[in-house]
Amino acid sequence: MNNWIDDGCGNKWHRCRLGPDCGLRVVRAGKATCWCENQEDSRVEVETARAEIRKLESYIAALEEVCTIHQLREARKEEKP
Repeated sequence: MNNWIDDGCGNKWHRCRLGPDCGLRVVRAGKATCWCENQEDSRVEVETARAEIRKLESYIAALEEVCTIHQLREARKEEKP
């Protein structure tokens, strides 16, 4: 993984020790911003989000085992106001 990001205009920034989980993003040419002010808190937030994603993916898989795609789509339509 390349730990450098660039804006395409010759400016480069190095990601923090979080590597691919670093929140460093190019905002516009010559400017980047990062939400990784506290690396440990950021790592905990990323891991919490990943755990939630895994939980939701397993929930979806369980639903798909008992419902057809058509039933899932119909249920989703009924939820919308």
